[in-house]
Amino acid sequence: LALPAGPPVSELRAFRRPILFLSGDRDDYCPAEELGRLARRFPRAEVVLLPGTNHHLWRREREAAELVGDFADRTVAAAAERPGQSP
Repeated sequence: LALPAGPPVSELRAFRRPILFLSGDRDDYCPAEELGRLARRFPRAEVVLLPGTNHHLWRREREAAELVGDFADRTVAAAAERPGQSP
């Protein structure tokens, strides 16, 4: 399985908002290597891989939710430091 082709890199680089890519390190639908390649197309992307789980984050939902919450908190805090700019 592979990720579908996306928009041209030039369009993705224009996307300036922070992005979190979250996956399990055993994800057959979105392998870590492909996810990393996709993330490098965005200027403000970060990748987090939860060890020992797959695409459905099996039994790691709480940890996944905490990672998403931390990402949101950091994004909002960074935006607050730059008044007048969106995250």
